[in-house]
Amino acid sequence: MAVIPTNRFRLCEVRVGSIDAYRGLVMLLMMAEVLALGRIARSMPQSHLWAFLAHHQTHARWEGRSLHDPGDSLAGFGIAGGVLRSERSSGHKVRWFMLARLAFLAAGWLIEMAGICPVVKRIWTPSWVLFSGGWCFLLLGVFYLIVDIAEFRAWAIPLIAIGVNSIAAYLIAHLFQDFFRAALLRHVASRAFVMAGKTYEPLMIGSSVLLLEWLVLSWMYRRKIFLRV
Repeated sequence: MAVIPTNRFRLCEVRVGSIDAYRGLVMLLMMAEVLALGRIARSMPQSHLWAFLAHHQTHARWEGRSLHDPGDSLAGFGIAGGVLRSERSSGHKVRWFMLARLAFLAAGWLIEMAGICPVVKRIWTPSWVLFSGGWCFLLLGVFYLIVDIAEFRAWAIPLIAIGVNSIAAYLIAHLFQDFFRAALLRHVASRAFVMAGKTYEPLMIGSSVLLLEWLVLSWMYRRKIFLRV
């Protein structure tokens, strides 16, 4: 692992923006587990909204799908990244993504409906690989249309700041969340986290931790500090 020096930041500037933005979204979803939406859902069992949000905050326990799942499509991400970095025309890339999305989702659905194997992320069943790959192609295609073709990038900068430093984001989320949480509870009045009620205290603390993590990554992005393997 190494820190990329400032004079090599040009390498990051020629990267495909949609790939970094999509990777940033995937990493943000992973980091957002600190919001502890499951705790709120358990304390409000009558709320379908919180149950829905909690379900999509993490991977399905076994069979099923959640918003987290497409982000783990490593094969799909690798294939899609290769297409976006190729010399093909923009129109050809968009058509490829849409066709690949339809083919993968249809194949995954057929395998599941035929009873060959269910969609289970934990053991990477073939139907799950196809399902998650299809959604990966769809989302990357949409990001490519917005960020790279339409060149509407301003909204994506917060995601790109995470995506270009995905290794740092992963390490911060797994090594420093407890430190940030302890620091907040030590230096911020505890009543600030229960202003919305005791039920939402985990969400208030988690949101603050997530903001601190993003601020660190944003600072690294502005300073052109990037961790690479």
